[in-house]
Amino acid sequence: MKQVSTKYKMKATPQRVYAVILAEQLRYFQFYDATVTELQQGTTIQTQLRTKTSRKLVPATMTITQLVQNAAFSSVVAYHGGAIAQTFALTACADGQTEVTYTEQNQFDDKRGDLNFDTVSLLYRFFYKRAVTKRLKKLAEIVENDSGDLQTGVARHA
Repeated sequence: MKQVSTKYKMKATPQRVYAVILAEQLRYFQFYDATVTELQQGTTIQTQLRTKTSRKLVPATMTITQLVQNAAFSSVVAYHGGAIAQTFALTACADGQTEVTYTEQNQFDDKRGDLNFDTVSLLYRFFYKRAVTKRLKKLAEIVENDSGDLQTGVARHA
């Protein structure tokens, strides 16, 4: 399994960060399947997503694998060539902030997938770090400045 991760501190409690992550993930799931009204462990949808190694659309299954209130959110995207597990782990800091560790584990079903990933991994890791940091900054912006209705998963952006 190929793993990459990054950490980012947010000026909010783990409860607030978790609520926003859950709301944003709900919106993401609803983008692909409007019938999803809440997320719980085992929530699964079928969709088409682009792979990292070939960039073509492939059938994929997205599943919530772990929900630990105010502590962790994990999901897995499975497709014909493997699976990608994503985890947001939250740690309360002494200064009142929350450290978010975002981890992505890529598993490939065959050696060719491993080799393709190894070939692009140095470049991918560079762009991955930039993209994930940008995503975490956007999440922090929502966490720190947004007063959206998190109960319904609809965040209001200023």
